[in-house]
Amino acid sequence: MDQNSRECQESVLAKSPCRDHYRIKTSGGTGRNRHTPYSASEIDFLVAYIFSEDLWYVFPASVVASQTTVCLWPGSKKSRFEQYREAWHLMDPPLPKATAECQH
Repeated sequence: MDQNSRECQESVLAKSPCRDHYRIKTSGGTGRNRHTPYSASEIDFLVAYIFSEDLWYVFPASVVASQTTVCLWPGSKKSRFEQYREAWHLMDPPLPKATAECQH
């Protein structure tokens, strides 16, 4: 197994002790570069699953591009990331634009 395979298998989720939030690793790389934030040129979305809560979060690359971690508080109205909970619609392909030929 090469280093890249091991990196992909690492858990990116850690529940903080004595707190009700989860920390999602939003960076990649190996060795000294393992905390390099993903860029929009590397990924389109980052999808995280919280097993203990049975929840998915779908983050566009632009949301996580400059961060090495994201803290999630499932169900919190104050969480700025709650809008990405189960946000599978963000991955839908864009609708085709109407053209003058199609309009009546």
